[in-house]
Amino acid sequence: LAICNTSRPESLKDATVIYKALIKLRRCNGHVFVGYEGSAAIEGMIRSCTPVERPKMSKEKMKGKRLDRAGFLVESVLDKDTTLYTCITDEDYEKVVKFVYEAVTYYVPPSDLAAENAEEAEAGEAEEVSEEPTEELGYHAKLKLEKAARTPLQILTD
Repeated sequence: LAICNTSRPESLKDATVIYKALIKLRRCNGHVFVGYEGSAAIEGMIRSCTPVERPKMSKEKMKGKRLDRAGFLVESVLDKDTTLYTCITDEDYEKVVKFVYEAVTYYVPPSDLAAENAEEAEAGEAEEVSEEPTEELGYHAKLKLEKAARTPLQILTD
């Protein structure tokens, strides 16, 4: 419980330590968790997984960070080695679902997305043009580029 109660905000490392401690307690000691231990673990992991917004961080990067951490939290709750899913209360499930919902619905302004998508599209078009086989490339280089450009369906049918 001490590990869970002293976890630092925005420290994914602390959440990972809690996760690994739960696994080791279960595996090595055969410990069966009760409600208040599971609640403390969930609260500590949510505290450690909640990212803090910084002015220099882009909104899209922040959304990705939130989604990654929400995935980690759900994975750790549903993991059969931690058995958290058996010992937490309905309120704890609601906290986890709320955390995931906030991560999924994190608002990214449309103007930021449009600008980033336009930049990515321009960069992608420039790369596509340069990836086409040319006369200057040797036989093996052409084969490599053609092999890399194949779709998964083409690979399966070969």
